[in-house]
Amino acid sequence: MNENFDVTYKALFRRYYPSLIFYATRLVGEEEEAEDVVQDVFVELWKRKDTIEIGDQIQAFLYRAVYTLSLIHISEPTRLRRIS
Repeated sequence: MNENFDVTYKALFRRYYPSLIFYATRLVGEEEEAEDVVQDVFVELWKRKDTIEIGDQIQAFLYRAVYTLSLIHISEPTRLRRIS
């Protein structure tokens, strides 16, 4: 594990969380659901801490992960039942 991962992770969270919430809210429609999506992305990042290298492409990775999880989230049958 990268010795500085904990510090880097916290800095990434502080830097990107608000804009990722805004982005995810636009994709899924509700802020509460957006928070779930973004939190899932950061949990996955934490799970990969032993294998991931955080570099210049981390912003693109985070936005792509939020996009992908948002699409999965809005296609879940439980969401479709809530809308009906």
